[in-house]
Amino acid sequence: MRDIAKELGMRAPSLYNHVQSKHHLLDEIVGEQLEGGEGMMRATQVGSAPAIELVDRLMRMHVRYRLERPEATQIISRETMNLSAEQRERVLVSRAAFLRHWQSLIEAGVEEGAFSVDRPLIAAVVLTSMCDYIQVQVLSLENKIPADDLEDWYAAHAVAMLTGHGASGSQPRTR
Repeated sequence: MRDIAKELGMRAPSLYNHVQSKHHLLDEIVGEQLEGGEGMMRATQVGSAPAIELVDRLMRMHVRYRLERPEATQIISRETMNLSAEQRERVLVSRAAFLRHWQSLIEAGVEEGAFSVDRPLIAAVVLTSMCDYIQVQVLSLENKIPADDLEDWYAAHAVAMLTGHGASGSQPRTR
C-alpha cells in the first residue's frame, strides 16, 4: 500500500480513504488477472485451429499481457500468499488450469503430428516459465525490444521447441 500511495503522491493512511482495504484492492487486481488468463484460454480452445497456430497465438497473447500489465502481473506473483484464502485458492486453481490448457494444446499438436514432444506437461511448464514477467519487462524496457518483436521471438521459439525445428530470427531486434 505504501508503494501505491507513493506512486499517487499521497501517504499510505490517506489511501484507505479511497480503498476499502489492501485485501480488497488485491482481490480486484486478482480478479482482473484471472479474467485475462481465462480470456487467453477461450481464444485458444483446442480444436478451434491447428495446435501450432494456437500455441503461436497463446504465446503472443501471454507476452503482450505481461507487457501491458507489468504491475498487476508482479503483484500477483509477489502477493499470492497475502491474499485471502479464497482468492489464493482461485489464483492457484487458475494457474493450474492455465498450465493444463498449455498441456492440452501441446498434446493436440502431438496428435496432429505437428509437435514432437514426449512430455507435454514439462513442455508446458517450460513454455509458461520462459514468459516470466521480469524477463519480458527487462527485454522490453531495458533492452528496448519492441513488443511486436518480442511476441514474434517468443512465439517462434515456443513453436521451434515443440516441433524440434530451429526458430528463425533467433535474436530480437533492439532499438
